Amino acid sequence: MGDPAKNLRRAEALLRTLRRAEALLRTLRRAEALLRTWRRAEALLRTSGGLKPYYEPGGPPLAKNVGKCRKMSGIIGEILAFTKIMGVEELLQLADEVMFAKTGKHLDDLQRAILWGSLVGERYGKIAEDFHVSEGHVRDVGAQLWQQLSQHLGSEVRKSNFRATIERLKSSDFFLNLLSFNHDSVIDNNRFNFCSHNFHPVSVSPNEEKNGKQSPNDAASQLRADLVNMPDLGGSFSGRDEELNKLKAWIVGAGSRLVAVTGISGMGKTALGVRSLQQIKDNFEVVMWRRVRFGQTVNLLLTEILTFLCVDRDLPESSDEKLSLLMECLRQYRCLIVIDNWDNFGLNIGSEIDSEGEGDNYGELWRRVGECAHQSCFLILGYSPPRLVWQLQGEKSGLRWLQLEGLGAAAGDIFRDKGLGDEDKWGDVIDMYRGHPGWLNGVAGMIKDFFGGRVRDFLECDIIFVDDEIKNSLFWHFNQLSDLEKQVMVNLAIAAQPLPLGELIEGLKIGNNSNWDKGDLLRAMQSLGMRGLMERRRRDDVVVFGLSPVWRQYLSRECGRLK
Repeated sequence: MGDPAKNLRRAEALLRTLRRAEALLRTLRRAEALLRTWRRAEALLRTSGGLKPYYEPGGPPLAKNVGKCRKMSGIIGEILAFTKIMGVEELLQLADEVMFAKTGKHLDDLQRAILWGSLVGERYGKIAEDFHVSEGHVRDVGAQLWQQLSQHLGSEVRKSNFRATIERLKSSDFFLNLLSFNHDSVIDNNRFNFCSHNFHPVSVSPNEEKNGKQSPNDAASQLRADLVNMPDLGGSFSGRDEELNKLKAWIVGAGSRLVAVTGISGMGKTALGVRSLQQIKDNFEVVMWRRVRFGQTVNLLLTEILTFLCVDRDLPESSDEKLSLLMECLRQYRCLIVIDNWDNFGLNIGSEIDSEGEGDNYGELWRRVGECAHQSCFLILGYSPPRLVWQLQGEKSGLRWLQLEGLGAAAGDIFRDKGLGDEDKWGDVIDMYRGHPGWLNGVAGMIKDFFGGRVRDFLECDIIFVDDEIKNSLFWHFNQLSDLEKQVMVNLAIAAQPLPLGELIEGLKIGNNSNWDKGDLLRAMQSLGMRGLMERRRRDDVVVFGLSPVWRQYLSRECGRLK
């Protein structure tokens, strides 16, 4: 039989492979649907006489257009076949697991695009164009990524040999040993049963379904945990006592069923979720951590959760049936399930293409979890709350929303760790960057490197430093906005001071000659407030609206919209 622990690790690795295969299958189905759509467009061009612009004087002939469509159709077919044969998505997932196991951070979208480009032969220039950044920036990120992978994999990794290196290590025990080590290093509490060692998933028996009670054996069993994907904070967490107490009161004290923690990138949502789980885990029978990947479907998430909860049951096919089974488990057992990056559901670009699939019914998931009676809690982390949570949150509803703000004075720990001086001036920098821990880390490093750690000298330069990481984050957030939301942000940025609503309406020329009315403006401002992008305060008993200094700097210097 061999070593039982090693056999269990291999079984878990196989389970992860099957999950990746399911995700890849969905991607392939969408690609096939896209290919069918393209071929229909080709047939339409062939039979309809072409597109109008091509028949203007000097335009190319129809035959040339059809030829282009055929060429593009062939390219898509080749990409589809290439993905099926070579398993690009699986290699990206393995690289992501390496980075997460070694650094506690997943690959960001640009890093994934660079790895994808190395596998399919896409140039850095094309990646830069897609992400609206310079080719030099992509090359810099790529060079750093290859260096990190080389260190983590123990051999030199370049753009040209990335595939060969990952496939060679995949055939060995490298990933099994790596992930096994990472499981043990996440939390050192010996009450946890990780999947890689003592895997005891919850099983809902027919008798339990009928009478709604736990058996004595289940009540006395150890805490069941699936925390493989939960980051290891180490000693990097500081502050947030008020937020932790509030989450504990909501989840443990009030028995809230659905709690959302929101904030912009780098604000510390994931870290707060990890620390909160560590503090309240003993109040639950099952704890789980799941991170929604870009483009992941609700159906796949339900499959992952139920695979752990119901190991001895055949899972249904439809997401609605899986959701019903999940609700049974939430009623039978007291579970705490943390969903990180929940709003990646809304970024599933393939859901409209795959007409044969069921789409992404994440709204129904939150409705059932938030409104139906059970004894468990979903803690979801993202950029904005689900509309259901925002509309119904309150003491009696079982739904709660915490919008995460800056660290305040606790951010001084960041400067203290960097060894910066002039402590009496730290508050000025913290306020300038609104206590954002991610931004302050970068700024503190810059002050140490270029100002010798003297905060006073940095302030005397009268600059707002915005590095590439901050730029990329702000760029992503800005480009998720509607046109009206962007216009609101721009008008607030060029204003000399925060504006009351009336002046904002006048500046945007909201009225009869505008495409937007006042109702559109209020909805846009409501959306910006929910995402933590717009500041609101009182001035002379009047509510005024503005932006943080970092956002003002970015919009005035990077977007090219302002003078």
